This record gives sequence, structure tokens and C-alpha cells, in this order.
Amino acid sequence: MKNLTNFWLGLVLSVMICFTANANEILRVGDAIITYQSGYIDPQNLNGKARDVTITADDGAVVSFDEYHFKTKSENGQTRVENFNVKGVVLTEDQDVLTIQDFSWKDLVLPVADFDINALMFDDNFLNQIEDFGQFSVTNVDFFEDGQQNLHIDLIAFDSAMVDIPNLPDIPVQNVAISLQNMAIAVDASQDQDFQDMMRSLNLNQFVINATSSSIVDVQSDRVDNKISTVVEFEGMGQIELDIDIGMLNSSLQILNAAVTQTDAEISDELVGLMFSGGLFNAMRLKLEDQGLLDLIMIEYAQELGISRAEAVNMMMDQLAITMGSYAPLTFAAIAPEVRGFLENGGGLTVAFNPPSPTVFSSFLGFAAVPDTAAEALGLSVDHQAP
Repeated sequence: MKNLTNFWLGLVLSVMICFTANANEILRVGDAIITYQSGYIDPQNLNGKARDVTITADDGAVVSFDEYHFKTKSENGQTRVENFNVKGVVLTEDQDVLTIQDFSWKDLVLPVADFDINALMFDDNFLNQIEDFGQFSVTNVDFFEDGQQNLHIDLIAFDSAMVDIPNLPDIPVQNVAISLQNMAIAVDASQDQDFQDMMRSLNLNQFVINATSSSIVDVQSDRVDNKISTVVEFEGMGQIELDIDIGMLNSSLQILNAAVTQTDAEISDELVGLMFSGGLFNAMRLKLEDQGLLDLIMIEYAQELGISRAEAVNMMMDQLAITMGSYAPLTFAAIAPEVRGFLENGGGLTVAFNPPSPTVFSSFLGFAAVPDTAAEALGLSVDHQAP
């Protein structure tokens, strides 16, 4: 009798242990089911560590992770995502497959006191209220369609940091840096025959993009400046660089902050005018660098018109003279040799504005009437760099 009692007790305990394990390994979140082989995931806030995780949606889409780690912390009425990391990601839908080697997101601040995944899924506005996006990175992204690889990305990275602006206490502002490294799209994946022909003319079998962008805030005594820089390279084709430096006076920032904090307030034309008059243009630089695409464009343009390449350059310069020369003849005369040199020989072309002092946005309304004066006041320069 004692042995029989011990047997049944052991059987009940075993069933309870197995039931508890299965309950921990299967979660229902919205329209998806989450299963995992080892570790633990909290069903309410998804905190935990687990391996061999699979998420199956009701529409049949499946995403799996080799490793999963999610940790949040509630503080000051908000939730900080201290670490969200998944490795070995595979997303499958019909015949399409997306794979990611590593995805990491840290220091994301959500505007909720307690992180409840089921509640947030039905809140359409909480993303707009995020005060700090933190830092995230995605490495080695590959996309396959019908068994063919069409896309690869080495890295997507985003980094942000909060900036304290005394005159904008109610508007979160961040310094931001974004990077895209080696996004390669297979030429054969495109259905555009003209695109395929162009890429083959350049002896390229992949369309490769590298890009960086940053926005840096500089708080000064009387204003706040914002420097925005972007570089986009189309490998084997060309590169574009754009730098913009603008600012806003403290008085306009105070008006802006007061306007956005009013519930359902309408921003009047007068208010827009006040903010516009406080905006400052500090500098701008645009650089075009040719790596082979310009020559291809000029040859194709000339062939379409049935003229020589030299005649095509003359025609483009004539069009520029008509559109720009009639309004700003002195400016056109100054920049024409540099523009012609770029069209004829490639290389690089830099257009820059460097006014001696910050220029109020409202001044541009007056500049429209006297373009030559505007070019001089804004410190316009155009420079051709030979290849």
C-alpha cells in the first residue's frame, strides 16, 4: 500500500511539473502564439531569456529566434527597455524568407508605468509619445524570394541621446546618428529593364548603397542650432553629401513650446510668422561626386536628341542660362564655368552657402526679388573638383 501511494504521488508530481513547463513554454500574445524550448518568458511583459523561440501568427507568418533576451525596468512613471536582443532571426511568410543575424535595442523609453504587451498592442498612440529611442543595431540582414537572395545589408544602426533645451521643456529633443552599411540589391531581382540595362552598362551586378546621417543640436545663449549631415554613396555610380546648419532664437522656441502644450490648440498664421521670423539659416553645403553615372546619363541624353556629348553639354548650359541667367546674371556668370567643367569631365561639384552671420528665414522673401544680391549675402560658392 505504501509503495502504491508513493507511485501515485510521484506520478501526480510528474504531471504537475510537466504541466507547469508546458504552460511556461507556450504564450498567447494578441493574434500570435509564442513557444520556446528552454528558459523563461514572462507572459505579461515578455521579460526573460529563452532559446529556440517561435512566434506563429494567425495569418501563417512565422518568426523564430535562436536566442531571446528582453529586460525592462519601470521608473518615474515610464518603462525603460534596458536590453532587447534576439539572435538568429528567421521570418517566413509564404515563399519569402527574411533572416537577421543579430538585433539589439537598448535604452528605449516608453511612456507607460508598467509594460504590458497586450495593452500596448491596442494603443495606437504610445509610439508617438516615446521620449527616448535609445540605440539599436541590426546586422547581416538577408531577404530571399522564391529561393533567390534579393537583398543583403551588413548593418543598420541608430543611436540617440537626449538634449536638454531649457526653452523646450515639454518637447523631447535628441541628437541622432543613423548608419546603413552595404545594402546590396541584386540587379536580377528588379523587373525594370531600363534599370538592369543601366547597371550592366556600369558593369555592376548589385545596386549597393552606403549611407550615414546625423542631427546634432548645439544649445547657445541666444538660440539653438541644429547641424544635419547626410552622406549617401551609390557604389560605382556616385555620392551625395548634404550639410545643413539652421537655428532658432530662444523667443521662438518658447512660442513653439507653449503652442504644442495647449490641448487641441490651433497654430495661427501669426504664430507661424513669429516662429518663422525667429528661424536662422547658418550654412549649407551640397556635394555631388561622380563615379561613372554622369557620363552614362550624358551619353544617353545626347543619343536621345541625336547630338554629340559636347552639344548636349552646350544645350544644358543654354537651358541653365535661360532659367537662371535671366534672373541672376551675375551669379550665373560666376558659377557657369564650374558647372560646365563638371558636366564635361565629371569629378565633384560643391555648392555651398556660408553667410557671414546667421540669416533670418524671413529674409528669403526679400532675396527672391534680388537673386544676385541674395547669392552674395548668403556667401554662395560653386567649385568643381576634377577627377
